[in-house]
Amino acid sequence: MKNLSCIILIVFLLISCDEKTSKEVVRVSSEVTIIDNDLETIMPGALLLTENYLLWTDPINSERLVHVLDRNTGQECGQMVSVGQGPQEFISPNVAILPNDRLYVFDLNSEKVGLFSIADAVKGDKSFLMAEMEVKGDITRLLSTSEEEFITFSPSASEPFTITKNDKTDSFGKLPFENVVHGYNHFQGQIAYNPQKGYLVYTTFKFPYLAIYQKEKNSFKKHKELCFSDDYDIRNGVFIYNGERRGAIELALTADYIVTLERDRKFDDTTDESKTGRDFTKLPQTVFLYNYDLQLEKIVNLGMPILRLAADTSNNTLYAIVVNPDFMIVKCEL
Repeated sequence: MKNLSCIILIVFLLISCDEKTSKEVVRVSSEVTIIDNDLETIMPGALLLTENYLLWTDPINSERLVHVLDRNTGQECGQMVSVGQGPQEFISPNVAILPNDRLYVFDLNSEKVGLFSIADAVKGDKSFLMAEMEVKGDITRLLSTSEEEFITFSPSASEPFTITKNDKTDSFGKLPFENVVHGYNHFQGQIAYNPQKGYLVYTTFKFPYLAIYQKEKNSFKKHKELCFSDDYDIRNGVFIYNGERRGAIELALTADYIVTLERDRKFDDTTDESKTGRDFTKLPQTVFLYNYDLQLEKIVNLGMPILRLAADTSNNTLYAIVVNPDFMIVKCEL
């Protein structure tokens, strides 16, 4: 009888563990609110959120790269940043939000950087504040963590993240795989920061990978990482992957979730993402919600192809650029 009781207890524990680990991910459809239903562009470049404004970029438009919208009404209230060779223009601009509604612009193919005032653009005043010349290397992402501190990402460096504060720099982190040549081509992706939790999140485009770093004093230490595929090989430093399943296209952080733009393979397991090109109708229609321990909690279907995401960490409101059939900006509560 004693042995039987032990066997029953062991079986119960095994069943309980199996139920816990194989818990079905919650899938829901979400209603959206339209913010702007007519984006006049061939392809939006980015969607950004500040304390007061919603910004989207149009890399095709050389005269008004950045469109500034009222965050509540969706009404366009300003335009800024030009593409070109002039002293206040940029050849291939990338943008990042700074505190106090400022915009930092750095050029992917030159050393030029600039600082712009979003508030001045809204008032119709000159928005350009200052320009500097800095050696940016192959930096592809930049984000501000505070007034005095920012982080840059370089997908070819062995320690790809650099934190700068008061002109002092420190590099940290690692790429998904070590000893891979041409990391710039393979490991580009998105980074985002949650200041309340002190978490830096990194995702890759071409390969399904997600990592989270915890801030510790003046640097960051890896907290967790997820590699979603083992269908790859590394031969003599060459990373080999067929690309049928890509990584997260977009990344946004809310109060409770790490939000990634991914394809729900349970209902769409036939799309070869290496062949979709710029067919926007084949974009994923779902966002994946991970908690800050990298556990997938929910998959939300917006019912239309999604191109860009934006959010902030003060709430669980998600903004998105979708295709329906033209580009529009919507928002939903997660």
